[in-house]
Amino acid sequence: MYFQLKTLSPELIYIRWYATKQPACQPQTAFIAHLRQRLDETTTPLCFLSDLRYGRIQDVGVIQQLASLTQHPNWAGSAAFSENLISQIMVGSFTRLRRSPEPPSRRELFTKPNEAIASLEHLKAGLTTDIDWTATLA
Repeated sequence: MYFQLKTLSPELIYIRWYATKQPACQPQTAFIAHLRQRLDETTTPLCFLSDLRYGRIQDVGVIQQLASLTQHPNWAGSAAFSENLISQIMVGSFTRLRRSPEPPSRRELFTKPNEAIASLEHLKAGLTTDIDWTATLA
C-alpha cells in the first residue's frame, strides 16, 4: 500500500491511497508518522479527505493507530470516499475504533467524492471552497 498526502489548504489534507507503488508515493508504514507530524506542527486543526478509490489501509494495527490520532487536539474531522466493499469494511473498523467528539451517527465513508466533500463542508463551512477539485481528483 502506498499513499500521497497533499495539502489543499491550511486546514485540509487530501490523502490518496494506491494498491501498488506509484511515483512519489510512500509506504503505508510511514503514514501514521506523517499524519502525527502534520498534526503536531500545525497551528490550526486539520481535516482529512481520504480517496480510497485505488487502495486503502488493510492493516488493522495501522487503522487502530489512525483511530487513536482522532484524539489529537488538532484533529478536526475526516471523510473518505470509495465504492469498494473492502474500503467500507476498513472504514467501518476505523469508525468503531475511534473515540471522537464527532457524532457517532456521522458517516465516514461515501461512494462519491462530492458527498465526502459536502460532509467536510458540514463540519466547517468554507473548508472546501476555492479548491480545484477537478485537478485534485484526477
